[in-house]
Amino acid sequence: MTNRPAAQRPVLRIFSAIALVLATLSASLAATGVAHADTCKTGVCITSAQTGAGPSNVTTTLQTNVPTTVYYYLFDSQGGVAGATVVSAPATTHVLSVAGLHPANDYTWWASVLDASGAAVARQGTVSTQRGRVEVRFDTADVWNDSDFWSAGDMSVYGRAGDAQLTIDESRQVDGDGLSGVDTSLHGLMLTVPNTASTVTAAVEMYDDDCDFFQLCVHGLGAEWGQGSDSEADWATAWASAPTRNQDGQWHPLHGRVDGPVGFSVQLSYRVVP
Repeated sequence: MTNRPAAQRPVLRIFSAIALVLATLSASLAATGVAHADTCKTGVCITSAQTGAGPSNVTTTLQTNVPTTVYYYLFDSQGGVAGATVVSAPATTHVLSVAGLHPANDYTWWASVLDASGAAVARQGTVSTQRGRVEVRFDTADVWNDSDFWSAGDMSVYGRAGDAQLTIDESRQVDGDGLSGVDTSLHGLMLTVPNTASTVTAAVEMYDDDCDFFQLCVHGLGAEWGQGSDSEADWATAWASAPTRNQDGQWHPLHGRVDGPVGFSVQLSYRVVP
């Protein structure tokens, strides 16, 4: 039988230890937890633990009373492993970082330190990455009531996300009456807003201008962000909202609907980015 080189044995022991820690970690986290005042065992102690976060990284600094090695794991809100760090060089100060995370996410960190004799002690805590930005993309609308019985609607279309607004279309002819509706593109235009709340709110308004050239029209320019009907116009706003916490950075659907005086639904997309 061929023996493995001696230099490979410490590496194999490290990976074996990692597998053992992962196999028992769920039970450890499900138990009563590790109290901060009781993180000593047979002479090895975690004397201090400080954790900070940016939009896409978490850093925990551990102090121990004797030189230790450390296994450090970061778990996302669903219990999946978001990152891990193994330090095999003994030290009394460990700066443990995990990058590539998503903003506005909640994480649990778990660290186990071992002294030269193999005695181990663990500590865990929670941390949240800082808020980033929310991007909202305006995709399509399905119009089933353009508010005009005999002709197409003379629409101005507006988009909103948070306090940011844009004009999607002016003087667009939309002829949509009936159950099937008519699909209309919103051009994939995008708004970016600060992620200052746990939800993002977006809206699309369609404003059908019915003002004739001989009328003295008093409506101002721009969106009303409501709904109504008078001798000058018919307008309606479809609102949509979605959570911004614990998102994965990918595009997710966002839907809104309004039934009148202009009836339509909108398909939007959003994502949370650093």
